Amino acid sequence: MDYRVAICDDCAVDVEQLSFLVRKWAKSANVEVAINTFPSSEAFLFHYAENPSYGILLLDIEMGDMNGIDLAKRIRAENEVVQIIFITGFPDFLADGYDVSALHYLMKPIREEKLFPVLDKAIKNCSKAERSFLFNLDGESIRISAGSILYAEAFAHKTAIYTVDRSFELYMSISEVDLLLGDGFIRCHRSYVVGLKFIRGISKTEVTLDNGVTIPVSRSHYNAVNQAFIRYFKGDA
Repeated sequence: MDYRVAICDDCAVDVEQLSFLVRKWAKSANVEVAINTFPSSEAFLFHYAENPSYGILLLDIEMGDMNGIDLAKRIRAENEVVQIIFITGFPDFLADGYDVSALHYLMKPIREEKLFPVLDKAIKNCSKAERSFLFNLDGESIRISAGSILYAEAFAHKTAIYTVDRSFELYMSISEVDLLLGDGFIRCHRSYVVGLKFIRGISKTEVTLDNGVTIPVSRSHYNAVNQAFIRYFKGDA
């Protein structure tokens, strides 16, 4: 699989070093990468409007009129799955990354022993996000990205699928939907399957999603859900 990587940094020396390291990582990981570099947030946005198919963004935080945090917010408003990695010389911006679901922060100068594991995790996440499913809805076939599915809920002989921007009902059992969704999802209750990437927290009785929705967790499923959640965010699943 080919991965498109954008490096956005106003320091030419840092861009050259980072490009070199990304290519070195790609060779060691046996993947193909296409790298584009941009000297400012504005330059990237101008290009991105016509070419939005990037999987990984490496963004410097301290840039000109629009910094990397503001750029990430613009991108994240329309793209939930792109992997955002912040590059910075200062640790002060760490909290801001949570607002845009940043994958990681890397401190300058960038070293390959720090960068390579983050890029490994980024391509794992890209693979999860790129899966999609074809569903039949009222006689129409619709394609839904796995990375956009928040959770599924059983209703009698139907199952409702909730994504980041819509919901719809299928004539499928929750068990059939659970089997179809596979990796990246976990059965947390006899009536619910939830997307691991959207879980904010877990208690003994419920999971809370990033959007504030709470979903019940049955006693028999709690341990499996908790372990799956931990593995997912450690990059082990």
